[in-house]
Parts: sequence; C-alpha cells; structure tokens
Amino acid sequence: DRVRREWARALKREPRRRGVAQARAVLGLATPFSESALESAVRWLVLVLGLPEPVLQYRVDIRTGERFIDLCWPELRIAVEFDGRLKYRTGDDVFAEKLRQDDIQAQGWIFLRVTWEDLREMRLVADRLLALFPAEVIARLKPVPDLEGVGLWGSVPEGSLVP
Repeated sequence: DRVRREWARALKREPRRRGVAQARAVLGLATPFSESALESAVRWLVLVLGLPEPVLQYRVDIRTGERFIDLCWPELRIAVEFDGRLKYRTGDDVFAEKLRQDDIQAQGWIFLRVTWEDLREMRLVADRLLALFPAEVIARLKPVPDLEGVGLWGSVPEGSLVP
C-alpha cells in the first residue's frame, strides 16, 4: 500500500508525461501476490487479453497436504503454473511436481505451464491460454488497452486467436 501511494503521488506530479496512462493502469492492477516476475508477466498478459481477474496462490488440498496454484480461475478449474529452471534441480523435484499436478488434475483442473522461453512468443502463450476457456468467456473478453506494450505481439501467425 505504501509503495502504491508513492507511485500514485509520482504519477500525479507528471500527468502529461509519456507512459503515465499505462503506469496508472499497471498500478491499479498491481498485486503483492505474484511470487515472481514470470507470474507478473503472465498476469499482465491475462489482463491485456481481457480475461476475468485470476486468483493468485490458490490453495488446493491434495494427498500430500496443501499446495498452491500460481494463477487460476477456480470456478472454471483452469490453472496456470510457472516453471523456472530452479524449480527442477533434481529428478526428485520433477517427479514431485508431476505427482502434485496429477493430484490437482484428478480434482478436475486443467493446466497450462509457462516458462520464460515461452514468453518469447507472447501471441502463442495468449493463444494457448485462450484455448482453455469456454466460448462464453471468450465472447465477454474485456481487454485493458492501457496495459498493452508497444511491439510485443509481432506478426499475426495463421490461425492465431489474438488479433
């Protein structure tokens, strides 16, 4: 809250400066619950696309105890997980994550896993994400234009869901 207030004051002092509208949009949607820059980047993409606000760090109970889904829509059972290399240091780490996902999927969840490498093609991540949602959600998308970055989308591949 303190940081948000400081940024709001700074933006108020510079109302005509380039990028202020985007900064205000980002500040208005900022959350302390993103645990990594990768989570924040994908959450930004979710909001740019106009998907419903996701829940971050959602608790699920599985046979090995409580676990948390990075970003999700509980009512739709859609989960997005972020995978950095540090998460998988050993074969045991990989196997434990597999069991965790199996247990969560057994409760009806569908998963999208995203890596830093995936973000090189934001449009493809957007397409993969949008493909998880039912048509009625896609029909009600409410993009946040002030969040869009210049030149992040590149050319439109054939069959892309994102214009």
